[in-house]
Amino acid sequence: MKVIGSPSIPPVNAAIIASFYKGKGIESQEKELASELTGFISKVVLEEKFTGELGKTLIIRTGCDYSTATKIILIGAGEKERLNLNRIRKIASIAVSTAEKERLDNVSMLLPDKDYILLKTAKAITESAYFTAYKFDKYKSSEDDYSGLQNLQIISPSDEARLVNFYQGICSQGIHLGTITANAQTLARNIASEPAKYMTPEILAQVAQQVARDNNLKIKILTKKDCKRLGMGSFLAVSEGSDKPPRFIVITYTPQAKPKKHIAIVGKGVTFDSGGLSIKPSDGMATMKCDKSGAAAVIGVMSTMKKFHPDSKITMIAPAVENMTGGGAMKLGDIVTAMNGKTIEILNTDAEGRLILADAIAYAVREGADEIIDIATLTGACKVALGDDIAGVMTNSDPFAQKVITAGNEAGEDMWQLPIRDSNRDSIKSNVADMKNIGDKGLAGAQTGFVFLERFTNDKPLVHLDIAGPAWPNGAKWPTGFGTRALINYLLNHS
Repeated sequence: MKVIGSPSIPPVNAAIIASFYKGKGIESQEKELASELTGFISKVVLEEKFTGELGKTLIIRTGCDYSTATKIILIGAGEKERLNLNRIRKIASIAVSTAEKERLDNVSMLLPDKDYILLKTAKAITESAYFTAYKFDKYKSSEDDYSGLQNLQIISPSDEARLVNFYQGICSQGIHLGTITANAQTLARNIASEPAKYMTPEILAQVAQQVARDNNLKIKILTKKDCKRLGMGSFLAVSEGSDKPPRFIVITYTPQAKPKKHIAIVGKGVTFDSGGLSIKPSDGMATMKCDKSGAAAVIGVMSTMKKFHPDSKITMIAPAVENMTGGGAMKLGDIVTAMNGKTIEILNTDAEGRLILADAIAYAVREGADEIIDIATLTGACKVALGDDIAGVMTNSDPFAQKVITAGNEAGEDMWQLPIRDSNRDSIKSNVADMKNIGDKGLAGAQTGFVFLERFTNDKPLVHLDIAGPAWPNGAKWPTGFGTRALINYLLNHS
């Protein structure tokens, strides 16, 4: 699918999509439609008792002389006063899904409101449209001659002819920015969706290499030997049960001017998580190809560097391993030493994500990062606490966390900060090592993950994003690439 802009409704043979406000009709778009067509729509709306409640749809088969379009799709936008970017995203998502249910190839979509922030509206529609049209079906034989929606044309309105090009330019810029972000999220979704057989740590490193080449970025891929030399005993312990060698992936972007600051973004890259010797049940293992969603998100972010040029130095770190049950697998009671010299008692091999992130965060500190964001499908406890559409945020710097949360909310990726207490820190005390890798059973599991990671920051500001829920919500066909848009927005507008 391709999203494009247009200053006026072209002669489409598919459909025109308009937003319909509860109690106010299509008032903001009437000038874009022929008066005869508006009258025809109003007549059908009355007959069908369509009220414009948010998310409701009405498909009108024209059969009239007022339009070349075979169908008009009205989408309820709810109360006009409550319009915001999240509602606009929802309208765009419904537009695409409805068009595909109707097996349409080309549609024109009128902007929900000509007076709303045009660039942000066009960007949000574009991101949502690509997200909704996404399919991961490369391994599936096609028996359908319908290949999905091909073109979505966004119509930028103007009351005055002299402003048409001005409005169209803003709309096109929004589409351009939205397409870059959407492509990054699509890359993240593709990485997360790949089965473990086809996305091993080595193959993930190859994907990262291609991203680095495409964006003229520096990349280092550390092998097991390299990591052992650096003392990454925590990271390496997780990989010992697999015959797939680990890779520690580092991509660096440096702006041409003096960097505003140095930001590290760290993504958990467990390409498959069996749980190790603390093995998961089979139904809990079925979606574990997406335990690399954090790494997928940060690699997706780096794919935008050539076009977005943030003014901070960015170091991306993706520790990539499989967590399996082979003869060399780490065992309960083992003690491992992380890169910063801290010792860890292993009491659950399924709490492996924090082990690889520990060395990644320590590496970010070693590289001189001013602040660190890590993103990981870390704990089921966070999903229990917040559901599967909100990421948990934990931090040792509230101002830093609020900036990240704001960036996420603006990007349509909702986040909520969880409290950290000294009792959480006490829960990982060990009698035989500096810490243990789990806390008290059944208590504050998400926070336990954070206070463990906090021990490797050397007091650098850390924001931890637990995306166990939104990385692949219940009922969703594919992983979401959650966090990609939020991180891009943070790096460009809030850092």
